[in-house]
Amino acid sequence: MKTLLIIFFIILAILLLPIPLKITLSFSGKKAIIRIYNKEINITKRLKKKIKKASVKANDKIEEEIIHKDLVNPHNTKKIIRLLRKNKYKLSLKMKVNINYSLDDAAYTAFAYGLLHQLLSFIAASLGLFFNLKDFKSNIKPSYNKFYLNFEITSIIFINLAKVIYICIIIIYNLKYGSKKLKIPKVKYKEEAQNG
Repeated sequence: MKTLLIIFFIILAILLLPIPLKITLSFSGKKAIIRIYNKEINITKRLKKKIKKASVKANDKIEEEIIHKDLVNPHNTKKIIRLLRKNKYKLSLKMKVNINYSLDDAAYTAFAYGLLHQLLSFIAASLGLFFNLKDFKSNIKPSYNKFYLNFEITSIIFINLAKVIYICIIIIYNLKYGSKKLKIPKVKYKEEAQNG
């Protein structure tokens, strides 16, 4: 009995207690890297390999387009977004953005500085619709008379399995049942009705 109670409380803790997932995306020069905890993934190398090995047939493309149209139509997408926005059980998120950049022209560099601030404000507002945004920090450092772009985005998502299951149910249910095509009843004209 004690063993069952211990197992029950462990499962309950896993479902309800948030697990922090740290993800870092960094871009420097021509190299893009994603780090999940201490695991590093070189995106640039993987993309190059996929481009070299890419040999997609025309039939496969057609099938993919058909599947995409059947599963994700604009109506379902809007409905899912609306439900996720109204969802009370949102995942918590912390994010930090560091951007170092420089453009050849000082005027363009100054203009980009204001534009980047506006963009980051928009991103923070958008994330706040789907996540419980606990913290959002941004640091932009411009430089002049050079040309480069380096940025690093570090996010910590507090994953709660119960919330994840609930969100998945919302998405899967709407993809499965919201994408059904409407059956249009056949209308018999007077001539067909008389002949029938």
